[in-house]
Amino acid sequence: NSVTMKLMEALTVEQEDNILADVGYSRKQLEADVVQLREWLAEQHHLPPSRLKEKDCFLKTYLTGCKGSIETAKRKLDAYYTYRNCSDIFDNRDPLIPEYIKVNELMNVCLLPKLSKSKELVFVNMPIDDDPKKYIYLYNMRRIIHIIEMKMRMSDVIANGICYIIDTKHFKPGHVVLFTPTIVRDMLHLIQKILPYRMKGLIFVNAPPFMQIALNNLIKPFMTAKMKDRFHIFSGGHEEFYQFVERSVLPKEFGGDEPATLSEITKAWAEKEASERDWFLGELSERNDESKRVNLEYSMSSDPIFGVHGTLKKLVLD
Repeated sequence: NSVTMKLMEALTVEQEDNILADVGYSRKQLEADVVQLREWLAEQHHLPPSRLKEKDCFLKTYLTGCKGSIETAKRKLDAYYTYRNCSDIFDNRDPLIPEYIKVNELMNVCLLPKLSKSKELVFVNMPIDDDPKKYIYLYNMRRIIHIIEMKMRMSDVIANGICYIIDTKHFKPGHVVLFTPTIVRDMLHLIQKILPYRMKGLIFVNAPPFMQIALNNLIKPFMTAKMKDRFHIFSGGHEEFYQFVERSVLPKEFGGDEPATLSEITKAWAEKEASERDWFLGELSERNDESKRVNLEYSMSSDPIFGVHGTLKKLVLD
């Protein structure tokens, strides 16, 4: 399990207790709720078979992220599996596709090893090449989701939320053209509605003026009111966001004290992802069978943004 240890520093019992206290959980209640969630999953025959193999830590991540609301956790879990049918991000999950590897070598994409003081995961996304022609954003988004998928199943660390830092120093106007509304919408929907970690910050640094305009016009419209408050764009570099993420957890590239560099941390996550290839192509590629859905209450048909109302309803009623 050395890979896991290298990627995320384990929390002390006291730190874990503090996180649970923040969301109003006792360990005993959390264990009981995991059992209840497992029983519910067993009855959801429209969801993929791998739902029955999920680790406790995965279910705990959903429960703590939903502040102990089993009802919200059920909705999010259903959406988590269902969304594989709805987004290109989940289409070919092979981490060893040459083009996928090539595109992601142009980015530093990683979760930092330490949580912030407010006990949040810190995710960094930093393109390191100026040429927009080399980028495929779909692959960048897929890598982000793959890292979060792996993290959700690491038992060492629970977290109070997640903060995303995107460094746009190397962005040119040509990069912005590559942000398709579909990719932006899919990613924001995943972050806001489906993944268990509560979004505590979306911070863009080193953003040139054209980038600030693009972000306000392309990304902000898809945000919930709460997320708009947590959305920050800085034209400068790291000094400006120390108020959100302390230097102690940040790597040297951001003027921080973390001994590992961003490229080293990125490489460690890429190795972990490659080692999990069978899992990504197997369990993580399983899809829903909507014809078996009994309870429409959780279906994504209630979310008009996807325009899947007709398809899902028709599948269920036929």
